Amino acid sequence: MNKKLLKSIVCIATGVGIASSIPFTTTSCGCSSSEDDDINNPLPDEVYDLDGTHLLGFKSGIDWTKYKGKYDTIQIPNNITHVDENAFSDDKVPVFIKHLIIAKNSALFIIDQSAFKNCSALTSISINEWNSGVIHYYAFYNCSNLSSITWDGFNGTTSFTTTSFANICSKGTVKVTNPVDPEHDSVALLEALKDHGGLPKDWTVAN
Repeated sequence: MNKKLLKSIVCIATGVGIASSIPFTTTSCGCSSSEDDDINNPLPDEVYDLDGTHLLGFKSGIDWTKYKGKYDTIQIPNNITHVDENAFSDDKVPVFIKHLIIAKNSALFIIDQSAFKNCSALTSISINEWNSGVIHYYAFYNCSNLSSITWDGFNGTTSFTTTSFANICSKGTVKVTNPVDPEHDSVALLEALKDHGGLPKDWTVAN
């Protein structure tokens, strides 16, 4: 990796690396594969527990049978700036919700510590032109079926830590669509996530 790129993806002062995420695809480690899934059925905003612009998780007492078979995705509401610590951790996400989307024009700035830790339902993350945000420690730690990350418009200014994506599915894929320049392509994101985000060593760039 050249020095210019390395400087753009690592924040030495805070120990936080700069990056973004995208949908993954893998099968050989027993993880779920997301390549054939449609990521276009987001849950309605009514299921979320909100405090202003903070997303606290799901509301309590939800009858998930109303949503099973109709929805497969968490799409963070566009006005949310902060996904709180432990918001969806420890399998609070129903098993039929496989995908996480950060949509274009999202106001999101922080995915806090352990926000999705131990969330075995998730198989993919899709990020659309989300930059200048922070993915904190253990944000996706031990998401055992997370095998795809896709990032549209990645520019290398989202920060993450050495445990943000640690201990997820041992094999998966990373893809950057519409990179802002050649130095922020899929290979650059893959290297950054491995070197500074805790991504398992056997992850590869999607075809």
